[in-house]
This record gives sequence, C-alpha cells and structure tokens, in this order.
Amino acid sequence: MLHISEHNLIVVQLNFTPDRWDYELRHQVLEQFLTIPGGLEFTIRGLKEIFGSASKEDTVANHDLKAKTIAGNQAQ
Repeated sequence: MLHISEHNLIVVQLNFTPDRWDYELRHQVLEQFLTIPGGLEFTIRGLKEIFGSASKEDTVANHDLKAKTIAGNQAQ
C-alpha cells in the first residue's frame, strides 16, 4: 500500500504539468480523488500545511528542495 502525505498529494501527485502524460486527465483525477471519503479534508490539510505553516519564501524553497529530492529518487 502506498502512503501519501498531505504535502506530497499537493506538490507531487496532484501537481499536473503539461509535460506529464496525465495532464489532460487532471480534472477527472481531482474529481475522483475528492469522491473518496475524507479526500476533501485530506486536500485541505495539505494546502494548509503548505501555505499556512511558513513564510512564502520558506515554503517555496522547501518545495523546491523536496521536488529535487523526489526527482532524484525517481531517476534511480
């Protein structure tokens, strides 16, 4: 079973970019995720964690560091 944190959900799993294969499906994926019991609350907690816990500069720097770490792990 895959464990996804609230933070990971927002910055990785639901962060669709035009270069991703599932970019065209982003609205459907989000809608389906929100139908899961607790999905909306999980998403809200992730957004609060990202935007409510630190200054904007700290949050952006932290996100960039985590994104690089995740990208490096996926490349291995």
